Amino acid sequence: MHGLALKLAQRFILLKGAITHLKKQKARINIGAEDGILLGSKYVVIASETIQPPHQSGSLIKLDNGQFVELKITKVEENFSEANIFPRKGQTLIQEGDLIYAR
Repeated sequence: MHGLALKLAQRFILLKGAITHLKKQKARINIGAEDGILLGSKYVVIASETIQPPHQSGSLIKLDNGQFVELKITKVEENFSEANIFPRKGQTLIQEGDLIYAR
């Protein structure tokens, strides 16, 4: 088994959410403890439908060198979470409304 099938077999929690607020190297997302978010978990960022060029809607947001922009959860509340944006340059590529998926 590979990829998604392996994660499902291992009862990996599949979560998706959206970025609701950005400030410097921090992002707030619309899912929290009630949804199964865990402190320290990582998420990749997917371009939303309102994305600005050069990204296309539904594509993984990456730096020029191919590195994915990801969020690492640093604070978990009942209905929202906060995360650091990695790498630092990634903050210029993501926007409110972009989607996040468990890494």
